[in-house]
Amino acid sequence: MGAYALMSLGMLNPGLIFQAVNLAGAIALASFYLARHVRQGLILNLFWAGVAAAAIGRLIARPLSKRTPLASTSPTRTATRFR
Repeated sequence: MGAYALMSLGMLNPGLIFQAVNLAGAIALASFYLARHVRQGLILNLFWAGVAAAAIGRLIARPLSKRTPLASTSPTRTATRFR
């Protein structure tokens, strides 16, 4: 949720860092559900981790010239929008 919130506020582009945070969150939640034997949550988060891993693979395979910046260069740009 943190990655989604940062992206929605314009503080993070949907690039490698965004996908890495999504992957870490999915793995953390999957391990939580695995320990508590909650199959539905485990399956959902394994799917989420797979999507994030596939996105990371595509981002890494893309040539450097076509990659987007990792984070927004002007975080104050969005801060003025909400005033």
